[in-house]
Amino acid sequence: MDTRHEEVETFIYDEKASAIFLAKQVLGRQMLPQMITLQPGGKTALEQYSAGIERWIFSLEGTVDVTVGTKSYRLTTSGTLYFKASLAHRFENQEQTAAKIISVTSPVAF
Repeated sequence: MDTRHEEVETFIYDEKASAIFLAKQVLGRQMLPQMITLQPGGKTALEQYSAGIERWIFSLEGTVDVTVGTKSYRLTTSGTLYFKASLAHRFENQEQTAAKIISVTSPVAF
C-alpha cells in the first residue's frame, strides 16, 4: 500500500476563500472539479468565462449566496445549481460558520 500523499493543488481567492482541485492535471480535460471553502465573510472573485462553459455546484455544508448575472440564489446543505459560466458569477458566505461547495466547470476554463 502506497502511503505517500501527493500535494493538493490549491487556489487562494483571499484569506477567507480557497479552492482545492479534486483532480490532477486538469489542463486539456473536459471538467474541473474543485471544493471551495468559504469562511464567514468569504467570497470568490467575480468570475466570467467564455461562451459554452457551464458550471455545476453542490453545497456540502453551510449556506452560500450565489450571484449569477442579475439573479441571486441561496444554497443550503445539499442545495445545487447549474448555470452558464459565461454569466458573471460569485459565491459568498454571509453566515457565521464556514461553508463548503463542490464545483465542476466544463470544459476547463483557465
